[in-house]
Amino acid sequence: MLCSIIEYLRMHHEPAATIIAKFGGIREVASIVDVNVHTVTKWRLSKDKGGTGGSVPHWHVPKLIAEAESRGVDLTYSDFFAPSMAAPSSDDGKNGADAPVCHVNPAASASPVRAVS
Repeated sequence: MLCSIIEYLRMHHEPAATIIAKFGGIREVASIVDVNVHTVTKWRLSKDKGGTGGSVPHWHVPKLIAEAESRGVDLTYSDFFAPSMAAPSSDDGKNGADAPVCHVNPAASASPVRAVS
């Protein structure tokens, strides 16, 4: 399960893809935040391709939240953060300690994991 979540996030550059979908597409989001459609497209591109790697620039968040409220779109501030990918804790097993863990081999990955300094 964890492996499929990692692959999904890598392919779709979350959370931007979900936020864009909630509003009905790139053109609609571009109109809301008053930018060119190419700017919004970059939110779903990896950083090595000139995108934001799935991040929505913070200065657009208030406009998107306000517009979501006026349209009845289910969007909260927490939607602007990727889901936690923390490894299971080593507790008594009641909190997922026995869940499978995906070990990613960066050398075999299409987009290698890089350390942040």
